Amino acid sequence: MIRVGSIAFGLTVGTVFAVSLAAGLFVITSTSLAEDATCKTGYVWREARPSDLVCVTPESRTRVAQENRTASSRIQPGGGASGPFTCLSGFVWREAFEGDVVCVTPEVRTLVREENRVATSRRVGH
Repeated sequence: MIRVGSIAFGLTVGTVFAVSLAAGLFVITSTSLAEDATCKTGYVWREARPSDLVCVTPESRTRVAQENRTASSRIQPGGGASGPFTCLSGFVWREAFEGDVVCVTPEVRTLVREENRVATSRRVGH
């Protein structure tokens, strides 16, 4: 919620709002991040987090959802050398986005890096 004076605006996740105050008037413009991230046929948003709009196969999206659900089971109890989110032996951080510390196999992290690399080519208009 953004409050400008006595007026409050509700915000939608994935939407950027600009508020301009000039001469007592205000204008709100909105640009949806999703508008520029429409996937080509056969691809869907990965959604490793709500704002993760990388286009991937439906199978990859399902895998990511499962990884997110089971994330706590792959963390070293009590933490370790990498801090509180140290992965169990054999697992590494997924790194789908900066700060993504979900533990996955090294093969999955390689796949995620490739998805990120080709992300633009899987969007409509690219």
